[in-house]
Amino acid sequence: MDSVLLHTLLLCGFGIGVASRGPGPPDTASGPAAYKKCPAGWTRYRGDCYLYDDTELTWIQAELHCISNHGNLATLQNRHQYAFLRRVIFKSAGSHKRTWVGGHDGVKEGTWLWSRGEKFDFTPWGPGEPNNFEGNEDCMEINVQGRDYVGDFRCNHENSFICVRRR
Repeated sequence: MDSVLLHTLLLCGFGIGVASRGPGPPDTASGPAAYKKCPAGWTRYRGDCYLYDDTELTWIQAELHCISNHGNLATLQNRHQYAFLRRVIFKSAGSHKRTWVGGHDGVKEGTWLWSRGEKFDFTPWGPGEPNNFEGNEDCMEINVQGRDYVGDFRCNHENSFICVRRR
């Protein structure tokens, strides 16, 4: 069911992307986006806004929740952004809680995409990941077992999640 819903979302245009940002420290965006504030509860990083939600949802439910807040599940474009997301989660949850981000290979096994459609070039997976354990792991999570670890997992599992709203 999650796979069918994911395909439907992608076909309906929720997978249309924007150009990704390169590596760099926080708050280095230029232009009008650099001067806009994030909504209450969201955290700004490089001109975009991020919201960690401790509610545990399936990957597709989390993506739909992010979309309802004018965003998508967060992408991991580089190590700086990944470290930032881990800090946001730790600050909000008090631990490195297992958390959904926007990567998935639900359309074609082994071909990873971001839910928003940005180019997927993330490489620092955890050792042996992604492994599609038991042929049923199509969604990306971070903080596996509270560690600095990125892996694939069953999309119908319920995790906390982090959204991004592009500015």
